[in-house]
Amino acid sequence: MPLFRAPPVVDFASPPEIGNVEPSAGTFTSLQANGVVSIPTGASNQSTLRVGTLEFQPYSTNNCWFADNAFYNGGFIRRNSGAAGLFYFQGTEGQFRFAGSDDANTSFSPQIMFKINLTGEMACGVSSSYSTDDFSGFGFYVHGANARCSLGSTGKFSFSGDASGASTDDIAISRNDSGVLEVNSGTAGTFRDLIVRNFRMSAPTSVPATAGATGSEGDIKWNSTHIYVCVATNTWKRVAIATF
Repeated sequence: MPLFRAPPVVDFASPPEIGNVEPSAGTFTSLQANGVVSIPTGASNQSTLRVGTLEFQPYSTNNCWFADNAFYNGGFIRRNSGAAGLFYFQGTEGQFRFAGSDDANTSFSPQIMFKINLTGEMACGVSSSYSTDDFSGFGFYVHGANARCSLGSTGKFSFSGDASGASTDDIAISRNDSGVLEVNSGTAGTFRDLIVRNFRMSAPTSVPATAGATGSEGDIKWNSTHIYVCVATNTWKRVAIATF
């Protein structure tokens, strides 16, 4: 029967130094005795590291990216057929960029879906604002230095002008336990003023039949003859309306 020789064991804790690997001209990569693999930067037309469909391309200092099915050569190009995406390191900013499906070797201009910088500014949505600190075009934006806004797990959308980033809300828009939309100070029932230029109410489905009909303080209903206001729980008052 044939004899098999076991493959040699490579000790990655103390790997041998193999020096530089040089294809045709210039140093391509090197493995040092301390285990450091050195690949030069300046990869302007091809990725320097590929694992399956994942690629790493260090174009220059503060200008590099990890990509799925994409590389850069004068523009971003799909490696294979399908969608493409990348996480882009750009100085003090990180960006998630994506592009839809197309054929292999087709060029694309990725859309930024999320970006964040060193000061805590962040935005998400769909934008082509590639420049650092340019947050134009996004659907949702947070300024980390001067104000805070958030979407809470309860569906509360809150704002604060507290530059320290404290958790206390100045104002919030939320759904209360009764399914009513509130403008409050961050706590249900602590209401804030709402100022609008024009306000329009849709016609209510019904008006109170008596002054003691079911209602909550602040409810307003109307029909063609009267406006009804609930001034306390289950306590209504009304005023007649007429043409003029």
